[in-house]
Amino acid sequence: MKAVILPLNPFGSWRQIPSCEVNMSRYWFSIIVLALFLSTDCVAQEPTPGDYNNNFVEGNKLIEEGNWPMALVYFKEAYKTDSSVANINFKVGQSLLNSASHKKESLKYLRRAAKNVTRNYDPYAFQEKKL
Repeated sequence: MKAVILPLNPFGSWRQIPSCEVNMSRYWFSIIVLALFLSTDCVAQEPTPGDYNNNFVEGNKLIEEGNWPMALVYFKEAYKTDSSVANINFKVGQSLLNSASHKKESLKYLRRAAKNVTRNYDPYAFQEKKL
């Protein structure tokens, strides 16, 4: 078995460590770094109950990323706060239309949105409705 010489402390003392011990310490270091990296990526996104503006903005960001199912979660939470806004009805309907199995359900929201939309439609407006 090969031996590796590593410094024991910053004052110049040296010790000899078998190479298998060095490989195991590298192995555990790699596992810990990988676990920390993966744990930061696995944080679930959750909508904020009662915060219409934040949920609407986050839903729009998710649409831009192409994440329609998660956008639907945010838009439905915003819809619970204020269902009279034409834009939230449109966004929920659009998200359902882009889902695999809820296309028929989208019609209800899209019809409601069509009744209240303005001529100068802005897809990013929080309060898009006819006055």
